[in-house]
Amino acid sequence: KVLGIHLRTGDIVHGKYRYLDRYYSKVVPFYVLDALIMRYSELGYDVVLFSQDNEACKYFKNKHGVILSNDLIEDNYDDIQRAIFDIVLMSRCVEIVGGNSGFAITASWIGNSKILKYTELLSKEEVKFAFMDSLEGQGVLSSSFTPPLLKSFSISHYLQSFRDMTSLLERIDFLEKCIEIDPTNNFYRLLLALDFYKENDFEKADEMLLEVIDSKELTNIYW
Repeated sequence: KVLGIHLRTGDIVHGKYRYLDRYYSKVVPFYVLDALIMRYSELGYDVVLFSQDNEACKYFKNKHGVILSNDLIEDNYDDIQRAIFDIVLMSRCVEIVGGNSGFAITASWIGNSKILKYTELLSKEEVKFAFMDSLEGQGVLSSSFTPPLLKSFSISHYLQSFRDMTSLLERIDFLEKCIEIDPTNNFYRLLLALDFYKENDFEKADEMLLEVIDSKELTNIYW
């Protein structure tokens, strides 16, 4: 009884795709992992995490004793060998929690494994509790193991994926935090400007858009 959780990050968190929300459906967000791991551990499953963010995953290894696929891969493997290793190992899992990612889907085809979405396993209320808990002192989004860009991405992912779960003022506070963490990301500024307009704070909204227009980072706006 092994559960594989595919944490698609890479270019979505650290590369150019963090400047838009088009690929959020590929991601199992880090803020739901505690809830998923505890649920399946209670059912007697071993849990394997597949991720390029090995440091962030160490948080869950230390807390829950989960297995990290990166710990099993030979050091001399190149990127293609590492990818194939992950797909084959994932295919040996009875169940896979994954987003709309080719890795997880291919692994499920090979091994005839059941592929699940975290939104089918957790209610919106459980997701909200998991997100808020992840921001607390001992949570993954406050952990020193978690890279800054993964923190800002995770907050943005929650705001965009569960828009009805936060008030407008909460969204503004969270987006300001995202900009503080990832100051060159103008996608966050555009989202914040939209929320300022909704709040009827036209002066702040205009200032935010002017920051984008004057920015040297205009190349990261993909519309």
